[in-house]
Amino acid sequence: MEKSIDQLEKYADKPTREMLKGIVKRKKKYDQYKVKTTRWLWLSFVLTLVYFYFAWIEIIQPSNNQLVEMFDLFFQTSNHLFYVLVIAACYATAIYYKKKEEKSEKEFHDLRCELIDKSTDLWNEPQLWSKRDEVYSFMKREFDINLYFENK
Repeated sequence: MEKSIDQLEKYADKPTREMLKGIVKRKKKYDQYKVKTTRWLWLSFVLTLVYFYFAWIEIIQPSNNQLVEMFDLFFQTSNHLFYVLVIAACYATAIYYKKKEEKSEKEFHDLRCELIDKSTDLWNEPQLWSKRDEVYSFMKREFDINLYFENK
């Protein structure tokens, strides 16, 4: 990652390359949290489906749709409560990573917008301004980071 950005030395000065490295670092952090959130959500969804299937077989069908018997069968063994707690823990973990994802997305977006705002200062000479487009297209091509516009 850093080596490819260091190759941009004829297109950008050292502080600009460091900003680009920071943007790439935050983008990777955001992508990691996004993947973790998705995995935990899918795990909790699958576990919920599996639990409902077993609850149907072990609780609902034997109780003949009588609510008192359903509660009795549910609390008769501690396994059902344990499964519900595992599902709740998986979902809580997904929510935790979702908050981390949103925070890292905000950090990434703020730093990206800062670079876009400062682009006139970073590439202030006319011959450097034409090289700015090459840096932006490189970042879009290599890291899927759009530096042309501030909107996501």
